[in-house]
Amino acid sequence: MLNNGQPTYTHHNGTRSHLDLSTVCHTLGVKGYWKVLDDTFGSDHFATVTHINEHLTDNTDHTQKFILSKADWKSFKNNARKPVVANLISESNSVTQNA
Repeated sequence: MLNNGQPTYTHHNGTRSHLDLSTVCHTLGVKGYWKVLDDTFGSDHFATVTHINEHLTDNTDHTQKFILSKADWKSFKNNARKPVVANLISESNSVTQNA
């Protein structure tokens, strides 16, 4: 739990409480800090900032892969020769419907 002890909530009578916190795993908690901003932005809670000093990398391969051996090349060839008109587009099947 991240909370530096600063109050984050102002009650209707002006007293303040420590209601807000951030929950992170212990490995990220030691790499981060938590602070309360001096502005409520119109709320009865002060805004908080949770910062984790960790750089994320995206190692996901986003390239699309096609299994060309499963393609219906005869259908592709016949459809590629047709002129593109509105009724063909609205009646066409999706790739997943033909799988």
